[in-house]
Amino acid sequence: MTTSRLTAVSGACTHLGCRLALDATQRRLNCPCHRTSFDVSRDVLQQQLPITLRPLPKILDRESGGVVEVFVPPTG
Repeated sequence: MTTSRLTAVSGACTHLGCRLALDATQRRLNCPCHRTSFDVSRDVLQQQLPITLRPLPKILDRESGGVVEVFVPPTG
């Protein structure tokens, strides 16, 4: 039996915080602002900016009784 580990990551680009769009077929998160993409595990795949981008932040998650729980910190 194979057990997969869930990994939750931010849905906002680490450059300017633009909302990322999931491309499920390519298993990537695309930024509509600057042609940047991240793989679904958080690493930068492609970018055209003159700076080095950080990987997407991980978000604390767990699976409990078949339910996925994601802990998002409060804003403000």
